[in-house]
Amino acid sequence: MRLPFLLLALVSIAAFGPESSAQEQWKDFLVKPSADTYGPLSAAIRKCVVTKCDDADIAGSGDNLANLYKLLDLAETGNHYAMEIAFQIRPLYARAASPSEAINRSLGFSATLEPRFFLELVRKYRISTGALEYFVLQTSVESVDNERAQREE
Repeated sequence: MRLPFLLLALVSIAAFGPESSAQEQWKDFLVKPSADTYGPLSAAIRKCVVTKCDDADIAGSGDNLANLYKLLDLAETGNHYAMEIAFQIRPLYARAASPSEAINRSLGFSATLEPRFFLELVRKYRISTGALEYFVLQTSVESVDNERAQREE
């Protein structure tokens, strides 16, 4: 199955320049999600959304999905940079059921920790009503799970 999606952007070497491969930049972001590592990654993703990247752009990069799930772990903890990257990559995974669902679930969970920032991102990226409903559902599930865990403690 061909997946016209994200980590193609993340590994699109042209987007990061000759001095550093996209995979290195991606790893740098996962180790230290900060403004310094966010900028190049975000630029590559924006370029990929516009140019409709294809899986040929990521040939030889076997750890892209692993990187995606590490990103989502960061987003679920409320990391602002990871949350924004997750919002940016959503369109790239629109046709890939499992990753798309995982992105939406993680963003829904992130709303429980960083609701104000989450709402800023919703406005910035003009999220559809259907996606918002899914986020709300995930936020509710996460809240119920957190309350249950607290009661059990």
